[in-house]
Amino acid sequence: MQIEIKDGRSDNSPLPERKLVTLIQESYDSLKDDNEINLSTESTSNLLIKLVLEKLEKHSSLYKYIASVTTLNIEGLNEENANFSLKNDIGASWESKKRWYIQL
Repeated sequence: MQIEIKDGRSDNSPLPERKLVTLIQESYDSLKDDNEINLSTESTSNLLIKLVLEKLEKHSSLYKYIASVTTLNIEGLNEENANFSLKNDIGASWESKKRWYIQL
């Protein structure tokens, strides 16, 4: 899997771009290496989102995180048939118990 960050505002991110790419790649690799997960039957994108959000929370719980995975399935794509499917899964995470106030 190739991971790229395009047109994002990674300069505002709690993680540097390179570290974020590494975090996502490590999460994906751990899914592939897990023998108990059947990648052909389970929703890999949801599992990946969960892993990425867990790692981001470990990095810092001061932020709100939104993770989105878009999957393009081209199994039915050939010269005679232009069928494909596109799926997008989204997950979010934040620490609801932490409230930040500015006292003036």
